[in-house]
Formats: sequence, C-alpha cells, structure tokens
Amino acid sequence: MNELINILKECGLTESEAKVYLAILSKSGDAKDISKRSNIPYTKIHNILSNLEKKSLIISSNERPKIYYIKENGIEEYKFMIKEEIDKKFNKLKQLLKKNFEKSNIWIIKEKEEIINKISEILLSSKKEVKIAIPEVSKWFIDKIIPILITIKNQGVEINILTSDINISKIFMEFSKVKIRDTMFGGGIIVDNNEIILLIEGSDGNIAIWANHPGLVDIANSYFDFLWLTSK
Repeated sequence: MNELINILKECGLTESEAKVYLAILSKSGDAKDISKRSNIPYTKIHNILSNLEKKSLIISSNERPKIYYIKENGIEEYKFMIKEEIDKKFNKLKQLLKKNFEKSNIWIIKEKEEIINKISEILLSSKKEVKIAIPEVSKWFIDKIIPILITIKNQGVEINILTSDINISKIFMEFSKVKIRDTMFGGGIIVDNNEIILLIEGSDGNIAIWANHPGLVDIANSYFDFLWLTSK
C-alpha cells in the first residue's frame, strides 16, 4: 500500500488524495464511508474528492448521498492533463527565453576531465535534490561520479535517476530512486532546480553544456519530470 501511495504522489497527487483514491479503487462508497476507510477526517474528505474529480480520476453519482467511483480511463485522462500543463509551461518558457536569454549563463565544455570536474562541483554543491538522466553509463561515471552521489545521499540529498542501462540500475538503487526508460535522447543533471548540465555525444567525443539560466533550468526540470512520470 505504501508503495502505491508513493507512486501516486510521484504522479502529482497529495498523500491524502492518494489514500482516498486507493480507498475508492478498493470499493465505491459515499463520502462518510470513504473517509472511514481512508482514515481521512470527514471535514477534509469533500475537498479531496472534489480535487480527484477535477483530475478526472473519479466520478460521482447524482443521488444523495453521492456515491464515488473510479473513472474508467481516468489515469490516462489525468496523464494527458499533466502533459498539457507541461506543454503550456514549455511554450511560456520559450517566449520568456526569447526576451530574457542571457548568454553569460551558458558554458560549453568539451574536455572530458573538465566535464567530470564540473559535474563533481555541482553535485557536491547540492543541498536538496539531484535529478539525473543518463541513457548509458560510462566507466568514468561509475568511477568518478557514483562515489560523489553516495556521499551526497548520506548528507540527505534526494537522488532520482532515469537510465536505459538495466544492467547498472541495480547499483543506482542502492542510493537513489531509479526508473528505466527504453529511449532517451542525450542525458543531463539537474541540481536543486538551480543549475543543469546537458550531456551530448559529439562527433569528436563528449560535449557538455552547463547553465544556470532560470528558463533553461525550468525547461529541463519540466522535461525530466515528464519523463519520470511516464517511465517504469
């Protein structure tokens, strides 16, 4: 049950919404019944039920008292709603970037040692959260970066990793939340929603782009969250 609640929270529900949704999934009922089975105070249950209806996850009858049911295809509709919200955010950010883009907030790094040093620097500066998308895990990442990730995890930093490399994912699971995605185009690292490094495979080797521009960081963060939400 806790695992289901955590997954629903990762999909954008509050803990209370997740508990109520699972209670209805188990058995339809009126607000009073659902309140008892979900252990949510009756004074809060109507607001939570209303939120779940707005998210297209449940429906209610016209009778009195209302009976609440799981909505057929509700998860797919909710997923579509989230995607629409992300698309709107992307469009807004694109407009913002055209007006406020600052070149001074972007570095292009071509030397592998410099890339490793910059990744190490921003990871060690993290305070709250690190998000990593890495399709294939190189030996230098295992040797140089994983020890740093273990260090910051022990300091209380939350780490989420998206990868296509199933073989190495078990190592990641020892110190982070991990999801597998079959296809990713390039990789990157987001630290505390303040700065990013994009990793690109160039014809002459690895290339990295570092940025702390708010618009670019927000775009990268929104894209990562969408990939995370739609990955296994």
